[in-house]
Amino acid sequence: MKGDTLELQLRKPKMILFDYGQTLLAETEYDPLRATRVLMQYAVKNPRDLTPEQIGAFAEELYEKVCMPARSIHREVHTWQFERLLYDLLQIEFSIPREEQEFIFFGAGIRAVAMPHVAQLLDFLAENNIRRAVVSNISSSGKQLKERIARALPGYEFEFVIASSEYAVCKPDPLIFQLACAKADLEPQDIWFCGDHPRFDVEGSYAAGMTPVWFTDTTIECTWRKPESARSQCPHLHLHDWRELIELIKNLES
Repeated sequence: MKGDTLELQLRKPKMILFDYGQTLLAETEYDPLRATRVLMQYAVKNPRDLTPEQIGAFAEELYEKVCMPARSIHREVHTWQFERLLYDLLQIEFSIPREEQEFIFFGAGIRAVAMPHVAQLLDFLAENNIRRAVVSNISSSGKQLKERIARALPGYEFEFVIASSEYAVCKPDPLIFQLACAKADLEPQDIWFCGDHPRFDVEGSYAAGMTPVWFTDTTIECTWRKPESARSQCPHLHLHDWRELIELIKNLES
């Protein structure tokens, strides 16, 4: 545990905001081809007789053209928008509504587990009346994200869950941090932000006036991003185990 670059003036937080991936939960498996195969069982129109492999290859090309440029300017494309574009271009239709398509796709494609000791941390925060919420850069809907978290952390509740897909902006844009402050009705200095990305989570939250916590638990491999070699250039805490945060907050109270 350490603060980097400059010393932080720490005080007990009124709320802790968590990133989703590699922070609260680890996605131990992501298999979009399997997900597409399951989803295509509900297709009622596929005039080109496209295979899941062909659909997946086209989806990757489309994602690079549409979603990556949006992310580069801190904007988010909702899964529903992307899939409407994808499947309308391919002339594929389904017997189920878009929301159900999303749940089937991600339910079949993603396996997520709670990060080590995060339940212990959440129990501690609840016992100490420290509020908890989630802010995630994610294309899936907030409802689907909530379900994913609830499945891996049953019985744990968060005051709100912000999915960037539903607000068009994503971290490190200041607007998404301002949104979290507005929802919490708190000043940024009352909030600690915990996340695994040195720029999106750490530098973004610091610029918004929050206390940033860079969390890098290397015991669980990230399936969708290589380990970060860059370090944040702003003051922050660097933790590798959620039990460190428990002890840190305990020491602030003593």
